[in-house]
Amino acid sequence: MGAEVSKCAGLLGEHCDAVVAQVAGLCDVATWTPQQKVIAFGAAAGFGIGALIAVADGAMQTRRVTGPKVNELDQSALLSLKNPKTPSGLGGMILAATGMTRAYNYVWASARVLSHFWKTIYEFGEIHPTLPSGVLWAGALISSQTPGKSSRFALGRDFKEKINNRFLRLDAEMRARLPNCKFEPLMIASQAWRLVWAGACWRYGAKALPIGLIGQFLIAPMSFASGLLRYLTDVPIQDAHYVINFVVALLVKRWLPASLEYSITIDGRFCAAFLGLDMLATTLCHFSMSKYVPPSRLWKHIVYGTLNTKTYFLVVFGALQGLKVDVATVVLSGILMKLLYTGQMFGIHMLACYAIGYPSFGILDYVEHRTAHCPVIYTHAHKQHHYMHDTTPFDAHMYGTGMNEEWGLLMNDIVPSLLGAWTGRPIFPYCLNYFWIATSFGNKGCHGRTTEETKGNWADCDADNWHSDHHVLHTGNFANLTISWLDFYFGTQGKKTMGANGKFYTLCKPEEIPDDEEAQKLAAEATKPVIILCMDPAPEDHSFCGDGSNSN
Repeated sequence: MGAEVSKCAGLLGEHCDAVVAQVAGLCDVATWTPQQKVIAFGAAAGFGIGALIAVADGAMQTRRVTGPKVNELDQSALLSLKNPKTPSGLGGMILAATGMTRAYNYVWASARVLSHFWKTIYEFGEIHPTLPSGVLWAGALISSQTPGKSSRFALGRDFKEKINNRFLRLDAEMRARLPNCKFEPLMIASQAWRLVWAGACWRYGAKALPIGLIGQFLIAPMSFASGLLRYLTDVPIQDAHYVINFVVALLVKRWLPASLEYSITIDGRFCAAFLGLDMLATTLCHFSMSKYVPPSRLWKHIVYGTLNTKTYFLVVFGALQGLKVDVATVVLSGILMKLLYTGQMFGIHMLACYAIGYPSFGILDYVEHRTAHCPVIYTHAHKQHHYMHDTTPFDAHMYGTGMNEEWGLLMNDIVPSLLGAWTGRPIFPYCLNYFWIATSFGNKGCHGRTTEETKGNWADCDADNWHSDHHVLHTGNFANLTISWLDFYFGTQGKKTMGANGKFYTLCKPEEIPDDEEAQKLAAEATKPVIILCMDPAPEDHSFCGDGSNSN
C-alpha cells in the first residue's frame, strides 16, 4: 500500500512539474510561432478594448452617481441607487452572448475602486489645508504624544459627511455589481496557489511570476485593485529605497576598496536563515509584550499567520535566487533610509512628496485601509489578514496585509532587483533594507495585545491596543496610530473607544464649548464651518489598554 501511495505521489509530482514547465514555456515569447503570436495579439487586443470600456465606465461612475443624496444614517437611500449590472445595447448583448458579463463587472469594479481612491486622497485638504503636506499630521502627532498637554485643531466640518457618503455608495455599488462569495474556499484556493507559485519560483525563477499573478487574479479578481492600492500607498517609501540604493551602489563601486567588498547570494540557505531569524524575532516579541494566549489558540495564529505572511519571502527569494547582494550597499542604504525617516528629514521628505503631487502617508493609509474593508474587495484580499479573531505578532507583516494584497509589493521587491542584475547594478529588494526590517518588527509589536503588566515592555509599539482593537472591531480604527484622530473625525472609531496615546479625543462644534478660548479663537479665524478636535490628557488612573471589549 505504501509503495502504491509513493508511486502515485511521484506520478502526481511529475505531472505537476510538466504542467508548470509548459506554462512557464508559454511565458517565453521568444519561442512562440507566428500563428501563436497572431492569436495572442488578437486575444490581447480584444480583452484590452473590453477592459478600456469597463475602465472608462467605472472611472466615470464617480462623476455621474445618480439617485438622492445619501446621508450617512439614511440606509434606505442606498437602496434607491440605480446601478445596472451590465451595459445596455449592443455591448450588453455581446457580453451576455460571450459569457463575459462577470469579467466585465470585475474590471468595472476595479476601475471604480481605483478612481474612488485617487479622487478621495486629493480632497483631504478640505479637512485642513496643511493635512495633505503632512504638517497637520506631524503637529497633531507631537501634541498627542506630549504628556499633560491639551491641544485644539480646527477641521472642516462638511468633509466628513461627503466622504462617508462616498464610501457608502462604493459599498452599495460593489454589492450590486459583484457576486458575493464564501471566504473559506477562496482563502484555501489562494493559499494553495501561493504555495504552488512559491514552488514554481524556486524551480523556474522569475519566469514563474506571470503564472502566480494570473492564477491569483483568476481566484480573487478584486485582489488586483486591492494590491494596487497597497502599492500606491507605499510608493514614496519604496521609491526612496531604490533611489538611495542606486546612489549608494555608485559610490560604493567607486570608493570602496576591493578588499572590503563582500556579497551574499540569495539561495535556499539564505531564505531559511532569513525566515528563521524572522520567526525568532516574532516569538520574542510575542512573549515580551503580548497578553497570554492559550496554546490551543496560539498555534492557530502561528500556523495561519506564517502561511499568510512568510510565503511572501518564498516567492521573492525564489524569483531572485542567485542574486548577489552587496553587504556594504545594504548597510549604507539602510542607514540613510532610517535617517530619511527620522525627525526633520522625515518632514522634508513628506514636503518633497507633496511638492510632486503625493499626499502624506496618513491620508493614503486611511483611505486604502478603509477601502480594503469594502464588501467583496475585503473578501478577496484583506480579510485574509482578519481571519483570526484578535491578533498576535505572528499575524503581522511589513503592514497588516492579506496574502492577496501583496502582489504589488512583491513585484516592487523583485522587478527592480532583476533590472539591476540585468544592467550590472547591485540593486537589492526593499525587504532587505534595514528600515523595512525595523518597520516590520515594529508592526509585530502593533499586532500584539498589550496588558497592564506588559505595557512598555520591549517591542511594545502600541500600548493602547489601537490596532489590536481593530482586529476585534474589524470595521473600525482604520487609521494607523500616528493619525488615529482621523477615525474620530469620520466616526469610524470603536463605539466605546475614547482616544489613543493617553489622550481623550473629542470633536465639538465651537458653540458647544463657548468657554474654550483656544477653540473660539480657531473658530473665529476659520473661513468656513469648522469642528474642533480636542486632545486632552486622560486621568492617570485611566487606561486605554484593555482586552478589546472596551472598543466595541
